[in-house]
Amino acid sequence: MSLARDFLSKWNEVIDERKEELLTKWKGKKKQYTNLIIHSDESIVNDVAARLSLNCFNGDYYCVDSVFYEDDDRLSGCGNNYVLKDHRISFEHENDFKSGLYQEVSHLLLLNCDLKVLVAYPDNEEDEKKELANLHKIISSNRQSKSISEEEGFLILFCHEHSDSKLYKWKGWVYLDNEEQWILIT
Repeated sequence: MSLARDFLSKWNEVIDERKEELLTKWKGKKKQYTNLIIHSDESIVNDVAARLSLNCFNGDYYCVDSVFYEDDDRLSGCGNNYVLKDHRISFEHENDFKSGLYQEVSHLLLLNCDLKVLVAYPDNEEDEKKELANLHKIISSNRQSKSISEEEGFLILFCHEHSDSKLYKWKGWVYLDNEEQWILIT
């Protein structure tokens, strides 16, 4: 199983277990919701990292929302500072779907890690398809696009909202180095 598929599996486990907690912060409480996903000590990303047997720095590591790393990736002898020589997963979370996801994708492409993850919330499936096509153009123009595709190294998680304010099941899209194609892994 690829890291992208394993990540999505663990993400869905955590989301399912903490669904009620997520729903209380979902509607109109973006800051609280974001804190629950990435910034608190009890964040979703911390839970996912633990299930992947990784550590997580979820305090904006050099402008990345969260990074997942192994014990050996952290340099010792630097006091309480987080100094990483490597990391496994870069994670970006964007509440505002229309804020320019291309910036998040471009940022993730600059990072050397096994998996790049972007989480966002499109208003509908039509917007999702358009955005996936736009983001595919960006990734496919990167010189590493073929290896990103072969290793399933770029995962986009989208979640839509039900009319009754319940979260849909998450959809995971993995980049495929082909004509505007993504693999749906959910």
